[in-house]
Amino acid sequence: MRFRKFLRVLGSYAGIAFGAAVAAVGINIFLFPYKIAPGGIAGLATVLYYVFNSFMPLGVLILLLNLPLFIWGIIKLKWKFMIRTLYATVVMSVIIDLTASFLGNVGSNYLMPGETDLILFAFFGGLIIGIGLGIIFRLHATTGGTDLIAELVRRSGVNLTMGQALMIFDAMIVILAGVYFQSFMLALYAMIAVLVTSKVVDSILEGFNFSKGLFIISSKHTEISTRIMHDLGRGLTGFQGTGKYTGDAKEILFCVARAKFIPDIKTIVKEIDPDAFVVVTNVHEVLGEGFRGFDNQNS
Repeated sequence: MRFRKFLRVLGSYAGIAFGAAVAAVGINIFLFPYKIAPGGIAGLATVLYYVFNSFMPLGVLILLLNLPLFIWGIIKLKWKFMIRTLYATVVMSVIIDLTASFLGNVGSNYLMPGETDLILFAFFGGLIIGIGLGIIFRLHATTGGTDLIAELVRRSGVNLTMGQALMIFDAMIVILAGVYFQSFMLALYAMIAVLVTSKVVDSILEGFNFSKGLFIISSKHTEISTRIMHDLGRGLTGFQGTGKYTGDAKEILFCVARAKFIPDIKTIVKEIDPDAFVVVTNVHEVLGEGFRGFDNQNS
């Protein structure tokens, strides 16, 4: 039992290190060499790096700027979470500095030799950083900076997703970078990176199931549910509702299915009851029978 727990913790820390490495690569290849501030402490450190003419490595700057936030986090958050966060931040900062000289010119020399398309660099930089941060957040850590501020805000009960909180705080840093570099275009490129990072982080945290939820209200609910279960093999749940306009009792069918099944379900409903009322909604994550099991969730 203890050995299993040790392996689980070891795997978690390995995953955090991998996520930190991915984020560091995204910064060094696509953003930092072109003065595109990725938002957060890394973005602020990027500005300071150029303000003071490279007086200190970027990774070291990131660590120093994070110190006050670590103290705040230790006071407000659980120590296990802060240990993971400190670990993620140190790993990312070290990898940034160790790979800076090697990865700094990879984008222009190997990915797009002879040209530099900053829109693509901002997009893919945000994408790769988002993947790295999403992995880290999913393993219950952050990389400090606005990631940590966002976690503190989110845990305080403010109704924001992690990605939304990140976007708000990162946008402030992006504006600051645009003012210092006196480049409205660089600020826009940075905003692209921030928006992409935010979206990717939310997608990783909420899942990539691409499932849909359907509410079906029809007087022919029995025939509809029978056809869906028989033809498509999808389960449904029926619960009682009341039409407030008519006062009539109605049975409401609820079904969760992969997106590919939605056209077939709508066809079945249309064939049986063209007057049925159907609501289709996005479902970010589905756990349970027929979908991903609870055992696949990170603890």
